[in-house]
Order: sequence, then C-alpha cells, then structure tokens
Amino acid sequence: MKYVVSCLMLLLLFGCAPTDAQSQLFKQAEEGWIDAGYRLILTKEEPPIVFPAPHRHYKVDNDHLVMYIFDSAEKANQAKLDAEKPNPKWDYLIPIYMVKDNVLFIYFTSAAQAKPPLFDKLEKVVEGIDLQKDIK
Repeated sequence: MKYVVSCLMLLLLFGCAPTDAQSQLFKQAEEGWIDAGYRLILTKEEPPIVFPAPHRHYKVDNDHLVMYIFDSAEKANQAKLDAEKPNPKWDYLIPIYMVKDNVLFIYFTSAAQAKPPLFDKLEKVVEGIDLQKDIK
C-alpha cells in the first residue's frame, strides 16, 4: 500500500496529473464517446497498458477504454507503436489503437467482439471527436 501511494505521489509531482487544459481535452473526448452511444464508467483500476502520461481508464460494458494525453501527436503515435508490441500479460484482451491529435485511445475488447465492424465503428467515433486545443 505504501508503494502504491508513493508511486501516485511521484506521478503527481512529475506532471502526470492532468492540467486544466488536459482535463478539458478528456471532457471533450468523453463527450464524443457518449454522443456516439457509449456509456463510460470511470474506474480507478490501473489500465492494461501504462504510459507516463495523464490518462483516464473507463469500463464500457464488458470492455475497457483508456485515453492518454501526450505533449504532441508524435509522442502519441510513438506510444501507439510501443503499445502494439505483444504483451502476454494482457493476451486475453484485444487492444484497438487510435490516435487523434495528441490523444491516444486504446479500446480493449474480448476476442469474440474483435471483428472489423467494431474497428470501423470505433474509428468513426474517434474521427468525430472534436478536440479543441485553444482552451481558455
């Protein structure tokens, strides 16, 4: 327990807690998913894939969605490439990776659900999300 608290404090100290602008991006992304008909339930569980970036982890029916906000689109795309490497720890979940601007979305589903119609549907959701970077 002490270790978990120490790690959380380090994350907060080194900038992994979301800023106001990042919180606004999370809100905009959440609204895009909700508008597309998804019911997001924010969870405190550690996501299947962890990056040193502000993130939110949601349960979506029997699936999971994790959103990461990076400093740039290049870093988000690099994280996507890193995440695509095989990971036996989470081999029972099928991840679907999508990047929009500096936000990486990873949707985890079961092998039974991981079919092309789902991939297309998720990509359309992400394409439709309006991420406004000029936040006041």
